[in-house]
Amino acid sequence: DKYSALGDIYNASLNYASYLKEDSLNKEVLYKYAESSRLLNDYTKAKETYSKLYKRDRGISFPECIFWLAMVQKNLGEYEEAKQLFEKYNKRFKKKGTYTAIKSQLEVEACDWAIKSLKNPSNLRIYHLDSMVNSSFSEFAPVEKDCTLYFSSSKEELKKNKKSLPHTSVYQVDLSHNQLVPAD
Repeated sequence: DKYSALGDIYNASLNYASYLKEDSLNKEVLYKYAESSRLLNDYTKAKETYSKLYKRDRGISFPECIFWLAMVQKNLGEYEEAKQLFEKYNKRFKKKGTYTAIKSQLEVEACDWAIKSLKNPSNLRIYHLDSMVNSSFSEFAPVEKDCTLYFSSSKEELKKNKKSLPHTSVYQVDLSHNQLVPAD
C-alpha cells in the first residue's frame, strides 16, 4: 500500500503478488493486485485476478470489480463477455449516478459497436509512416487530401524561456513518395 500511495504501481503490484502467494484468499489484496495489474496495462493478469475475486465476492464487498473486469475484457477484445458484465453492473447500479454506472451504460454500446464491426470489417487500411510522422514529438490534427497528408507537429525544439509559447508547425507528406516537407 505504501508503494501504491507513492504512485509506484509496479512495486505495489510485485508486493501484492508476493503477499497473495502466502494468503491467496485475501479479497482486499486480490482487488489491489487486480487494480495494479490493470493500471500497468497487464490486462491478462488483471482479468485473471478480477475473475478470482468476483468468484469469491460476487461483487458484494467490491462492487467495482464487475465493472473493471468488464473493462479489461473489453480491452482484450472479449466484447460479448464484457457486454454481459456491463449489463449486470448496470442492473445493480444504474440509479447510483456514479462515473462507473454512467460509463458502463456507454460501454454496452461500445461493445455492441465492436461486435458489429468485427462481423462487417471495413476496407480501412492502417499503415505506419515511420519517423517522418510518428516521431518523439507530438503530431496531431492530420488531414489527407489528394495523396498528401497534412499535420501539425512540435518537431522543433522549444526555447528555454518561460515566456515562450509552444511552437508548432504544419508539415505535409507526399504519401506516394514518402517525403516530409514543411507546408507552405
